[in-house]
Order: sequence, then structure tokens, then C-alpha cells
Amino acid sequence: KFELFLPGNLQRQIDSYGYSFSMGRYCVFLSVSVTCAVGCGLLFSLRWYLIILVAIACAISLPSLILAGYKQMYEHKQFLDVSDYMDQMLYSFRLNQKILLALKDTRTLFQEGRMHEVMGEAIQYIERGSFHYELYKEALEIIERAYPAKRLVSIHEYLRTVESNGGACDEGIELLLQDKAVWADNVMLLQEDKKAARLRAVFSLIVTMLLAVIFHMVYRSMPEQYTIVYHPLTQAVTTLYLLLNIAIFCKVNRQIAKSWIV
Repeated sequence: KFELFLPGNLQRQIDSYGYSFSMGRYCVFLSVSVTCAVGCGLLFSLRWYLIILVAIACAISLPSLILAGYKQMYEHKQFLDVSDYMDQMLYSFRLNQKILLALKDTRTLFQEGRMHEVMGEAIQYIERGSFHYELYKEALEIIERAYPAKRLVSIHEYLRTVESNGGACDEGIELLLQDKAVWADNVMLLQEDKKAARLRAVFSLIVTMLLAVIFHMVYRSMPEQYTIVYHPLTQAVTTLYLLLNIAIFCKVNRQIAKSWIV
């Protein structure tokens, strides 16, 4: 996590997700976040050193927020890839009942990207024919490690059973297709729930911020001998409030960026 404070490390991490990220864009994000922090500090009449503290907190939180945004897009792409893979793999296997042929046929869907690469490794492993205990299991585990979805393991296990023992597989594949469809729908519903929860959390933060600003304006309008705006306790609590808002926002973004397929 601390390595992300170096822009170069953040850029490499985002590049590993398959997206480009420039230092110019990072500087823009950093300038905006620090400006917002300074604006909030001035709005709440904080001392200059407390404003600097809030600005530092925003700058420290920025890399994780940026990474969470790209990771959300990456996880969505992972889910779409493995969903398409499971569908096409089952359809292709039903035609020829050969794992290698099904892999080659399914790989044509993915002209580039991570799925294209790991499927190529699995195909090469099978064609090489060198294995430790079970050829197809070891080959398909290459894909399973890259896409750790339980449904994927079940599908691979069924395909290996049919490949080894033969027999009719139409009914079994139809059941697996139905199960996969239910799984995909549940994943999408979960993500919609997460997005709705994030929206509610952000809305709550905005509402509490507006209320805090209103109360602060009331306190500032009081005669100087009665105002508590510059009292050390008020300054400390206001700073803590802003820091907690930043922490809550980061927490919400990390939750929504978790793996879609695990």
C-alpha cells in the first residue's frame, strides 16, 4: 500500500490491469483533491496547520481511490471474460466432447487480453503432453488460477469426467448452463446492490457536510464573545470529522472494487 504513494508504482499497477494512466492525469487529480481539502478547511475556519493535515490526508488517500476505480473496471472485465468463457466452452464441448478442441474454439472469442493468454498456456500444456498427475486437470488449473470462480472449477471437472469416461453430456451441460446463468445474474445483482450502497453512503456524506456547513455559519454569525468556531476543541473535532469523511469514502470505494468472481 505504501508503494502506491510513488506515482510510478501506481502507474505500473494500473498498467497491469490493462489500462493506461499518465502522470499528468495524476497531477490533475492531486491538485483537485488538495484544492478541495483546502477549500473545506477554509470553509470551516480551520487553522492553517489543520488545513495542511486534511490536505495531506487527501493526498495520501488519492492513490487508493484511483486504483479502486481502475480495479472496479478490471474486475468487471474479468467477470465478463470468465462468463463468456464458461458459456462458449460448454457449447463447444457439447459438439465434439474434446477439451482441447473446445479450448481452441473458445479462444477465438478472445483476440487479446488475459483470457487469451492463459487459454494459450493451457492449450500449449495439453499439446506438450508432459504432466505430473493428470494432464487436463493441470492444464485447466492455469485458467482457474487466473479466474478463481467456483463455477469454473465445477465446469472443468465435469468436462474432464466426460472426456475420460465418455457418454451423453447434453443434459449435464444444459444444467451447467442454467446454473452458470443463475450465478451470473446473482453476481450482477450483488454489484447493483454495492453501487446502490455506495450512492447512499456518498449521499449521506454530502447531507452531513451540508448540515455541518449550516451549523458552522450559525456559529460564525454569533457575537465574537460567544462563538466557538476557533475554540481548540471545535477545531479538533471538525478536523476529525473531515478525516473520518475521507476514511469512509475510501472504505466504500474499496468495498465496491472487490473481486466479482470470488
